[in-house]
Amino acid sequence: MKPQSMVVTFWSPQEVEAAINGALAHLAAGKVLAYPTETVYGFGGAVDERSVQQLVSLKGRAPGKPFLLLVAASEMITRLGLHLTGYASMFAARFWPGPPTPAPPGRAPGTPTSGAGRSNRVGSVSCPERGPRCW
Repeated sequence: MKPQSMVVTFWSPQEVEAAINGALAHLAAGKVLAYPTETVYGFGGAVDERSVQQLVSLKGRAPGKPFLLLVAASEMITRLGLHLTGYASMFAARFWPGPPTPAPPGRAPGTPTSGAGRSNRVGSVSCPERGPRCW
């Protein structure tokens, strides 16, 4: 079955705002998004087993290789049941949004284990300047 694609080009804040509902519906349907960050283009999906499996398949990832978790704000880390150590938290507060990617200890409760790596951990967390901002 060929994956369905949705292309949304946006440059202005108004175009971004107009794209949010469609992007959320796309994610809710278990589909994958591609989006730019300040360093790379990323592929992303919802934090559920089906979406993680689609990412694994799309990227041809080795089983158990952890994913980078992108967040729109540091509060998302807490909502997912993760926490950063003291130094990592201070580092993130100083440099987010931006490229730093601290690694939280543990795994977010309820997140799929297939994307959490052999050690059952999220690989690292980033809050990119140019990334998902619709949560």
